[in-house]
Amino acid sequence: MKNVRLYAYAFSNFGDDLFIKIICERYPHVQFTLYAPRSYKKTFAQMRNLTVIANDSLFRRVSNLISRKWTFWRGLSGKRYDAVVYIGGSLFIQSANWKQELEKLKAMQLKDKPFYILGANFGPYTDNEFYLQHRKLFESYTDICFRDTPSYQLFKEIPNVRIAPDVVFTLQIPQSVQAANRNSVAISVIKPSIRMHLIGYDDSYYKKISEIATYFIRQDYHVQLLAFCAYEEDHEATKKIHAYIPASMTNKVTAHLYEKDPEKMLQLLSQADIIIASRFHAMVLGWLLQKPVFPITYSQKMIHVMQDVGFEASYSTVDQIERVTPESVFRMKDQAPLAISAQIKHAENQFKKLDMFLQD
Repeated sequence: MKNVRLYAYAFSNFGDDLFIKIICERYPHVQFTLYAPRSYKKTFAQMRNLTVIANDSLFRRVSNLISRKWTFWRGLSGKRYDAVVYIGGSLFIQSANWKQELEKLKAMQLKDKPFYILGANFGPYTDNEFYLQHRKLFESYTDICFRDTPSYQLFKEIPNVRIAPDVVFTLQIPQSVQAANRNSVAISVIKPSIRMHLIGYDDSYYKKISEIATYFIRQDYHVQLLAFCAYEEDHEATKKIHAYIPASMTNKVTAHLYEKDPEKMLQLLSQADIIIASRFHAMVLGWLLQKPVFPITYSQKMIHVMQDVGFEASYSTVDQIERVTPESVFRMKDQAPLAISAQIKHAENQFKKLDMFLQD
């Protein structure tokens, strides 16, 4: 049995937890090790080939501090692993402290061990040095597979760089998830202002979502407000939106915060007649579940993937949401499902190189 050191965005984000679920289920004969908050032991309690080492315990924090000073510790611990995999989406966004983040990225590599990046997109960035430093690092990787064309175009001359649709297109929907519609609308929400370029848009976004929700309620729909990530304050958004909905209608609104149960969120999405997707993976899962989807994009990464899959229906950006009418969103429930059989097939290529190594 091969042992793989797994890196992921371990902040209880529904989409990123699906990445962990997918890769562990794909390779049941491989033992994965993930350093993550203790709560992840519960989230993936049934995943027998995943070992979660709590990184939020006092012992682990002290160990991490020591390991930063004793560089040989990483080399010794690396002997346990046959490879390193970093799976995620927005892994390479330029921040104010991007140089420190780059050093952390370099530290993930283990001497003489293959290193794989799966499912990522690159940017946004404004500094050419950010691009050049990452390009140099990418050249040292065994394999890096982007999920959108603009990211791939930036690095396509590097031999180990590839492209394939998002990892979640490969998700096997559990049999326990029922797809029957129940006259409901699922709305994945965000708090816009945690993103620097959307500071100042919270109130207009919350008011418009509440208007859309109210319109659906008047058409006899139940509204499911879905918060994919507490760390990014999605649950605060559900509270603000709920407060704008008339009190006489709030019995038709239910808020759900993702907590350690991916199948519950999948169930809510599968039972909706339409999905209004402010979250990237609400959009992808909507297509995968063959639901009508109205995307509300908070970054170019959503638009890039919409272009790649040939999505030509209506959508809005967060900063232009005031222009959206509830009636136009409601009409979207009658749109034909997006044809994504090609994306499902090609998404398997995310794992092409890793398959060759792990199944050797």
